[in-house]
Amino acid sequence: MIPPYWSLGFQLSRWDYGSLEEVKRTVERNRAVDLPYDIQYTDIDYMEDKKDFTYDEVNFKDLPQFADYLHEKGQKYILILVRNKLFLKERKKDII
Repeated sequence: MIPPYWSLGFQLSRWDYGSLEEVKRTVERNRAVDLPYDIQYTDIDYMEDKKDFTYDEVNFKDLPQFADYLHEKGQKYILILVRNKLFLKERKKDII
């Protein structure tokens, strides 16, 4: 099976962008120098308290619109999801 063509392109990821504004600055800085990159990742710091399928509505408030913006420019946007025992233990403490 051949992977999708876009998956072979340059991909950029980093832990702790801190805010969507920093991700946007990173994207625009790379575009300004004509860096041909196809995929932008955001690590789990976009999440609300590390809860799956959520996002921080303060620091990443325009996240859905940002994804649309990248898609309009022909880029893919990937959000990293991580479920591991450490996070599960933390959540269990919150529930009990």
